[in-house]
Amino acid sequence: NESLDFGTGSFTLEAWARVKYVNQGSSINAILTLGGDAWSTGYSSLSLHSGLEAYFLYSGTINNSTSTFTEGDWVHIVGVYDETNATIYINGAEENTAARTATNSTNAYVKRIGNDTSGVRYYQDQIAQPRIYNRALTAEEVQRNYNAGKNTYTN
Repeated sequence: NESLDFGTGSFTLEAWARVKYVNQGSSINAILTLGGDAWSTGYSSLSLHSGLEAYFLYSGTINNSTSTFTEGDWVHIVGVYDETNATIYINGAEENTAARTATNSTNAYVKRIGNDTSGVRYYQDQIAQPRIYNRALTAEEVQRNYNAGKNTYTN
């Protein structure tokens, strides 16, 4: 859908994921991708890594969580690009932000939940409430979304 082609503009990727890492030929398990390969320049994604930490990839540059997780726990992962910075939020709290140069995120690939085009980066556990926004959520909105789901996705 063309409404999900953001060009160089702001956007947000959000999902709840039940933490599980499975090595199927890659150290990355893709949760939500804006098309293409979850690990390549020019694409953006949310994923879990083999170290049981979350990644928000913006155009090939990683923002990783400072938290690590326990398999089986639910985690709320949000990646926000606001045309200046890429920020990752975990369970409603900002964990890492870095300045990023705007890159065109529009591509011809299908947006994907639970995998990417590589054939080896797929997520093998539960994903709930995946959302893509055509704007940058504020920290308050991220916190509100986390609070709205935390009683449903408790451990």
